[in-house]
Amino acid sequence: MTIIHRSKGHDIDVQSTRRPVYSDSDFKRVDKHRAWVFVREILALLFIILIAAFVGAYLSNAFAGDASLMWDPVTTMDDGKPITGPVTYNIYLDGAQINSNIKLLNFFVGGYFSDTGCFTVRAVINGVESADSPKLCKPAPRPTSTKPAAPKNLR
Repeated sequence: MTIIHRSKGHDIDVQSTRRPVYSDSDFKRVDKHRAWVFVREILALLFIILIAAFVGAYLSNAFAGDASLMWDPVTTMDDGKPITGPVTYNIYLDGAQINSNIKLLNFFVGGYFSDTGCFTVRAVINGVESADSPKLCKPAPRPTSTKPAAPKNLR
């Protein structure tokens, strides 16, 4: 709507309050801004998730168990006859094999996530596995909430 306004003998067109006219480029600019805001929010969320994953991994490793296993060498077969071939060993944690073809008589297991950590060892000769060794259970460390005892006998 146009209003004619007279001022000092001249007609002046004054536009009434109309909504501003937006061009397509204005809408594209607004859409780009919204897209960047969305991308920034997604990146911030991914960053938070990544930090939480690292903290979780750190805390879970802090309470993981370590075990140093040692055993005596197998020198006889089940029937008492001497062994004639090379012997290797398979290591099991809670019934699941965690390593095989070990030629040494000791093994270090680091970072297991079992509540108790019951280990067994089996001897292997020519691809034939023995029965389980007796179980060795080592609990995974748990955080302590108690304080150490105070030092004594201060001189």
